[in-house]
Amino acid sequence: MRILISLLLLLVSATVLAGPIKVQGVRLAALPDRTQLVFDISDPVEHQAFLLDNPHRLVLDVRDARRGSNMVGLDLSSREVKGVRTGIRQGTDLRIVVDLKGPARFASFLAGPRAGSGHRLVVDVYAKDASALSLYSLNRQRPPARLKTISRTMTKMVPRSRDTVVVLDPGHGGKDPGAVGQRGSHEKDVVLAIAKRLKALIDRQPGMRAVLTRSDDRYIPLYQRTAIALKHNADLFISIHADGAHNRKADGASVYVLSAGRAIRVANSLLANPQRAADRLGRVRLHDDRDVNSVLVDMQQDATL
Repeated sequence: MRILISLLLLLVSATVLAGPIKVQGVRLAALPDRTQLVFDISDPVEHQAFLLDNPHRLVLDVRDARRGSNMVGLDLSSREVKGVRTGIRQGTDLRIVVDLKGPARFASFLAGPRAGSGHRLVVDVYAKDASALSLYSLNRQRPPARLKTISRTMTKMVPRSRDTVVVLDPGHGGKDPGAVGQRGSHEKDVVLAIAKRLKALIDRQPGMRAVLTRSDDRYIPLYQRTAIALKHNADLFISIHADGAHNRKADGASVYVLSAGRAIRVANSLLANPQRAADRLGRVRLHDDRDVNSVLVDMQQDATL
């Protein structure tokens, strides 16, 4: 019992000492197609983001957080952004208000630690009339239901002059069978069958069209699969896999996330070979200067995360 009480006291003490998450600073980059705000945070955060109008503004509610001293007195203005202000919400949360110069759309995502930087909350702000959406801007979050000042879906935010394109990517193929079943079934065949049935369902939906990265038993490198999505200006990319398990009673789904450490190692490897990097990175135009290339790759990785 004494040991249990001691452990509980230790946990309570640790919680008290940890305190709220610090939003330590913010950086603004005026990019050709958007304004990017990068908030440096002490730890990963939970946040909600939504748009309001009259006047136009983007609101970020960061749970259990406080503003650091580096957030004060900054000149944060760009083509889309007037400025940034903060306040405390419900006594515990930090509310960040990005005042906008007009109607906009946005994407927000968390980026983990990497060389030279810690945790970050990244917000990309696009002018509403920008010509194209980046694939990852579909991560836009809806406003909470209780906020009825504005309620827009992505369909309303982005005028649709074409079908919504869904790229279906059946994993493995050709020389790569994927998981192998006890009776000799191959993952590559299972997921191809699933993809074809899903394509038929999507194509029957008005305003939607599905594209397969492969329609037969062939091997396609990973970077070519993403190139297919970019070529078709995909709105959604779904990679289909079927896991194997030794336990025949196994059930459920697996969730995989990007390994930031491995992503950095791959990026460094690509930068050592500009021609290979150009093939792999698709839309990123490489420069003669390695440092410039490093920044471009870093930006693309942040966008992907």
